[in-house]
Amino acid sequence: MLITNYQDVDEKEVFPGVFARNYSANLIGSENVSMLDIFLKPNSEIPLHIHPSHEEIIVVLSGSLIAYVSDDQTTSISAGNVIVVSESQTHKVVNDGDTTAHLLGIFPTKEPERVIV
Repeated sequence: MLITNYQDVDEKEVFPGVFARNYSANLIGSENVSMLDIFLKPNSEIPLHIHPSHEEIIVVLSGSLIAYVSDDQTTSISAGNVIVVSESQTHKVVNDGDTTAHLLGIFPTKEPERVIV
């Protein structure tokens, strides 16, 4: 077992207004699971993208967002929602609220891949 403190992981701006800590499989002592700790400031977004070789589980810890999925459907999501994104499913999230949203992105792979579309 490996215990990591989130303060020991550098936070980086991955898109304008979107900050993340990347808990790679190697960092957290996992062979097959990685996690992103994501903060979206108001009016920011994670752009339209896919994960071509794996699923993603998104856990909304705080805030409210709009999720866009491949069939042009939009859905409001908020704290407590858990979303499963299928492999290669086009998706994005937009913070339409007035507070910072906090998400966890969990990936069943040691090296998550994101392709912007």
